[in-house]
Amino acid sequence: MENQPPTSNLVERSHHPIAVTLAHENPQSAEAEQINATYEAVSDLLTRDSAYTQSEITELEAIPNTTEIVYRASSIVNTLSNITREYEEKFTDNTTQKDVLEAIKNDDVEGLKKRGLDFGYVQLDEVMAAFLVGNPPIDIETVGPYLAAHLNKETDKLEIKMDNVPTDEAVGIQMAAIFKKLTHSVEGKVRIVALLDEFNNYASERGFTKEEQDAYIVATADLFGRAGVIEPTDEAGKDFLLLRESEQVNKVDDIVNRLQASGNGIVSNNSGGELIFKPNDEFMDSLKISGNRRKEFKKSGIVLKDADGKPLCQTLDAAGFLGDENKYLMHVVMLENHMVSQQDKVFTLLKALGITNEHKYHNIFFDAQNLPPEIIVYGIIKKLQTHVEKLVERLKSNEQPTQAIA
Repeated sequence: MENQPPTSNLVERSHHPIAVTLAHENPQSAEAEQINATYEAVSDLLTRDSAYTQSEITELEAIPNTTEIVYRASSIVNTLSNITREYEEKFTDNTTQKDVLEAIKNDDVEGLKKRGLDFGYVQLDEVMAAFLVGNPPIDIETVGPYLAAHLNKETDKLEIKMDNVPTDEAVGIQMAAIFKKLTHSVEGKVRIVALLDEFNNYASERGFTKEEQDAYIVATADLFGRAGVIEPTDEAGKDFLLLRESEQVNKVDDIVNRLQASGNGIVSNNSGGELIFKPNDEFMDSLKISGNRRKEFKKSGIVLKDADGKPLCQTLDAAGFLGDENKYLMHVVMLENHMVSQQDKVFTLLKALGITNEHKYHNIFFDAQNLPPEIIVYGIIKKLQTHVEKLVERLKSNEQPTQAIA
């Protein structure tokens, strides 16, 4: 039987904070120190080439939850292995994009980037360490659906069916369903997030009615339920979070005021009447973004509102992160590669606001126009599998942790 989500609770966004223990709220507590130590130890294991020395392992064993981490890692490896095997069985001698499959097999990061899978904006070691330790909790956004993409071109009516979902959304839904499976191994410290754009109509000049917007939210939640992204027992705000783009509009002025008070740049109108945020040199020096993006921001800034006062997408996206809990969360956002520029702007705004930093905001980009969904999903999952396998192997190479895996 297909999973059915509790659609009656999904029309309006839940305002409940994430229902997990956020030890970082009290960074002086013993629990916070233990969690941070465990996180740092696992992250170090994932980034080192050699196994731990005996003294280091003794110290690691003294940290609570290490045995549980080993179990989680092994469980995740098994789950990922089964998923990748299912995809591999679908690939035949007639499968296109064999060069991409070869790059995936060889873990050729540069080759994958050239072919449409970009891991240059994510520190997978940090992500998987947080995933296994359970702290910081992770919000994973793999799909950002647009209502406009689901309007029938002939009737101008809303139609949401799996067979008419755009390629990038299909990729995101598959990825979200896979991460949902993985959350069962990490005690609910991972939340699936989706920003649903029922505000901007790119298909025609008309706006959307409130009835259309609500119908879109419910229909999308139903689709997520049938795809395994939302499960019947899930609680909104804890296990998943659906954000309405239209609800972010009223938060834009708060962003503007907070940017003005941040000391990280100037908010002003440019010659075209657009409201922009121009980062100052000191803040720019702290950003880990490309040289071209630095030049762009220094010259033109980041547009917050157009000349008519309408918020731009990057401002609305940033508005979705204003909740206090976001300071304590790690965010992993997977989107189509034409969103790189926008995501650079979102990250810059969030860092200027003091909400996140390079260690807590990660992106994976993919080319949904030229790569089949199954190859994109397989490439991402295979990459994650490789990283977790490294952790398990290194733990197994030391005598005492091996007992936890046996």
